[in-house]
Amino acid sequence: MKKFYKTISMVLAIIFILVPISNIDVFAADISLNKTTITLEEGATFRLDLKGTSSSKTLFTWVSDNKEIATVNRNGVIRAFNSGETYIRVTVDKKELKCKVNVVNSSKILTSIDVYNIAMPSVVHITYASGGGSGFFIEDNQIVTNYHVIKDALESIKIVDMKGKSYKAINVLGYDQLRDIAVVETKEKGTPIKKNTHKLRAGETVYTLGCPFGIPFVIAQGLLGKTAWGVDGKNTIMHTAPMSSGNSGGPLVNSYGEVIGINTLSSSGETAQLLNYAVNFDEVKNVDLNNPIPVEDFKNRFNLPVKTVKSSDAKIGDYIILGKYEQDNDKNNGPEDIEWLVISETKDSILVVSRYCLDITCWNSNNDFVSWKDSEHRSWLNGSFYTNSFTSSEKDKILYANTDEEITSGFSSSSGSGTFDNVFLLSIEEVYEYMDNGTIDKKASASEYCKSKGAGDFGKTGYTFWSTRSYSTEDGMYLTVAEFGDITSDRPDGTSIVGHMTTRPAMWIKK
Repeated sequence: MKKFYKTISMVLAIIFILVPISNIDVFAADISLNKTTITLEEGATFRLDLKGTSSSKTLFTWVSDNKEIATVNRNGVIRAFNSGETYIRVTVDKKELKCKVNVVNSSKILTSIDVYNIAMPSVVHITYASGGGSGFFIEDNQIVTNYHVIKDALESIKIVDMKGKSYKAINVLGYDQLRDIAVVETKEKGTPIKKNTHKLRAGETVYTLGCPFGIPFVIAQGLLGKTAWGVDGKNTIMHTAPMSSGNSGGPLVNSYGEVIGINTLSSSGETAQLLNYAVNFDEVKNVDLNNPIPVEDFKNRFNLPVKTVKSSDAKIGDYIILGKYEQDNDKNNGPEDIEWLVISETKDSILVVSRYCLDITCWNSNNDFVSWKDSEHRSWLNGSFYTNSFTSSEKDKILYANTDEEITSGFSSSSGSGTFDNVFLLSIEEVYEYMDNGTIDKKASASEYCKSKGAGDFGKTGYTFWSTRSYSTEDGMYLTVAEFGDITSDRPDGTSIVGHMTTRPAMWIKK
């Protein structure tokens, strides 16, 4: 009997010992840490997670090799204290896992490895069927990139970070073509990049981060050559950190891992070496984020519907509808309503300009110099356009306006003798007075019909040149508003080196 009980006891002991150990051994072998190396700034925290188990009964033991550098609590949360290197270890049963922790002082210059580890998690690769580039998170759900990176996106934008996590683009919160900046809203949260807290210094080390030629998440080093360099009206930083196609929209960061610019342009060739440019990151604050455009509508951003009001209720910045003119270039469906933007108002009247440039006309097709009074612009606007575009009741609302013009600042210009017109072109002075105050945008797109007659989309901006009724007395050239809203000049026949000029009618009408 004793021998029987002894045998039973030995069997039970073997079962008791072998079964749990076997389970734990298999269990422990599948466990891993979500990170094996991390870089943290002093004062920062990070949670290490164990992958491969969901058991709440398993006991883990967390320890730090050097508590003066970083500590870890029982939940795996690391807190960085002082710069240096240590290991965080966790023991599951008898298996030990470890994570190397580099703690850096944010006020000290970092190594390129630390810069990469701190800044690259914020960088994303942006692609779509016909193009792409780089970008980076500035807030949990906001990515900054170049406008030119996404301006031709005609389908869904794909966004991926260095870990392979995908982000769904919801809206383009705002964009500025002149500054070449776009801000995209994402559904998922990302890792915001550190903002610059240091003064820019020529000669300091800088880094470009991005996806050159689609190669994901590359860092390159250079020097800041010039802290402020005006390029196309932008506050631009010149640097020597290598850039290639695909770097556009990615961050330029300093030796503290802080973003100082948005990489946008690289000059190359026999006469240019290491002339690379980034838009100063401070320019982002000048982008209007109050009128988001759904990503699926962004390709049609220049033709999005606008809310219109009655002329009696219209205020500056509102749109009204008055008259009809062919605009979609489909004559089978008849002419479309003309949308007019209100740019000035009095007690009883409003000054409006067409939302779109409607047609191609010129000062004089013979290329002879003439004043506004004798121009083909004026005869067309007050002839066939006025006659055919408005009903009798609509014509009753259009005021007969004095279109005399004074000399304007910045240009020595004149429109010739004064005239009275129902429809006219704005003068340069009126453009400056009513559209150069930050409220009304000077830029304008051409209708599809106008494009079919030669109106250009210059630089694929979506905007075109449009004529004013002013001319320069210095060179006999007529003054126009260019695609970015700046003032330029054109030949009398309307066919300058940049192509045909378009007509954007204006009127004073009764409220």
